[in-house]
Amino acid sequence: MLALTLLLVSGFPGLVLAQTQNSSSETLTADAIMARVAANQDRSQEARKQYIYRQQIHVALNRTNGKLIRQEDAEYRVVPQADKTERKVEKITGKYWKKGKYEQFSGEPIPDADHLDAALVNDMREDLTQPKSKDGIGQNLVPFSSEKLKKHVFKLEGRETFQGHDAYRISFRPADKEDLDWAGEAYIDAKDFEPIYVYTKLARKIPLASARY
Repeated sequence: MLALTLLLVSGFPGLVLAQTQNSSSETLTADAIMARVAANQDRSQEARKQYIYRQQIHVALNRTNGKLIRQEDAEYRVVPQADKTERKVEKITGKYWKKGKYEQFSGEPIPDADHLDAALVNDMREDLTQPKSKDGIGQNLVPFSSEKLKKHVFKLEGRETFQGHDAYRISFRPADKEDLDWAGEAYIDAKDFEPIYVYTKLARKIPLASARY
C-alpha cells in the first residue's frame, strides 16, 4: 500500500480582499473559521485572474512504513486567461528510489515518467494546478471553497504563531469516512483568514496488487 502526501510550500497565491478583524478574546469554532476562509477564497477567485504568479509545490510518495519512494519540487509560472490558465514549469527537481538507492534529478523530462510512482505524483500536481480553471487553482486537494466545505469535517487543533503569523491550526477530513478524498492540516491567518500553509494527504491508503521499486 502507498501513501500520498502533498505540501503547498508557498501557501495559496491568494489576495486579501477583505480583512475580517478578530479580537484575541473572540472564540471561533473550526466551522466559523473555515466559513470565513471560504468567503475569502470565493471573492479572490475573480481577482486572481488579473495576476501572473508563481506557485511552488512539493509532492512526496511514501510507503505506509514511512519510506520515501519519490518526491518532486516544482515551480510554475501561472498566467490566468479568459477561459483557461496558461502555466509553465520553470523548475523541477526531485529524487526517487531505484535499485536500492536514491537517484537525484533536475529538469524535464523527468526520469521513469511511465512508472506508476511518477504517474501518481504527476496526477497530484495536476489536481492542484488545473489549467482548465479560470484562475489556475485546483480545488480537488484542498476543501477551502464554499462548495467543498460541506463535504469535509473540520477541527480546531489550536492557535499558535506560525511563520510570524498569529494562526489557527485546522485539521480536515472527508465527512464520509469511506470517501477516497483528501485529509490534512492547514494554518489559517487569524487576522485575514487566508491559508498560510497546507499539508494534505489521501484520507485512505491506496492498495496495489503489485509494484516495482
